[in-house]
Amino acid sequence: MNILINASNLKIGGGLQVADSITRQLHYFQDDFFVVILSSELSYLETEICSENVTALTYDIQNSLNTLLRGRDAFLDSIVESSRIEAVLTIFGPSRWEPRALHLCGFARPHLVFPESPFWINSKPTLLQRLYISVISYFYKRGTNLLYSENQSVSSRVEIRFPGKRCETVTNYYNQVFDDSSLWDRIQLPEFDGITILNIGANYEHKNLSICKEIASFFIENEPWFHFRFVLTLT
Repeated sequence: MNILINASNLKIGGGLQVADSITRQLHYFQDDFFVVILSSELSYLETEICSENVTALTYDIQNSLNTLLRGRDAFLDSIVESSRIEAVLTIFGPSRWEPRALHLCGFARPHLVFPESPFWINSKPTLLQRLYISVISYFYKRGTNLLYSENQSVSSRVEIRFPGKRCETVTNYYNQVFDDSSLWDRIQLPEFDGITILNIGANYEHKNLSICKEIASFFIENEPWFHFRFVLTLT
């Protein structure tokens, strides 16, 4: 089977790690041929993952009117045609592109299906935020044959939000880098006599990381004995 792995839309966050992990395993599936489209942030993989059954290219999908309104992308469409692609896996959507092939798309935006959760932005969504959620939801509905998420509860909610769309559950796994300590980046934090509060993640708006300032103010005012620091993996 000829399969296109679409990671052209991944820029930040855990999706990059998942793309790294998935594409490094493709050479094990010798019965299939893969074309992998990597974003600029994943371009380092281009030479590392290529094998007899894996070809990799770097391309950043564009937010053109043709893509946003019609779901077309000339470069990706040409790859589907020239490589006789039968199925497309978009690691995490929305891709904005509507491939002319069977399309499986990953869903990793639980704030779209759990609006009542207290862990997202606490304030009432603005008109702009509501519009953004509506547009993102539209892209998920358009041109996807099957969705998947990493959690059964999310998958169930996805099927409710997008009637007629099936959503499978594929649980996450640790990246292969943890199996080889020689590949680890070791960061030595300054000595600290207190509690370190670690948050690993990109600064997506819906994660509400700015609340750390309010948490710090609360502890300073109400628990002055509590010695703490935040360590955030933000650029």
